[in-house]
Amino acid sequence: MEIITPAFAEEKKQVDPKTIPNAEALIKHRWDISEEKRATPSTDVMLDGHINTTVCLEKEMINHASYLIYEGFYSREKIESEIRLIGKTLREFLFRNVQ
Repeated sequence: MEIITPAFAEEKKQVDPKTIPNAEALIKHRWDISEEKRATPSTDVMLDGHINTTVCLEKEMINHASYLIYEGFYSREKIESEIRLIGKTLREFLFRNVQ
């Protein structure tokens, strides 16, 4: 997989770096949405908050992956499939002993 930087994308006229979303702002926004759930003393509700955040971030990664992955290498469907597989595997690993 060829990963491109904003500077490389601009050089190749593929992407205007000003249009690339701010990852920190996206992560903070998604994290803030689930803060109430994650801060509860209930393990089930807390886990639900973490899972909600993970799924939301996964969607953001899929929506913005074309800024960083050369479009000729992977289709959007392939990118989505790969990211969802990583997310599923990570959730299974993290939450394997819970519930």
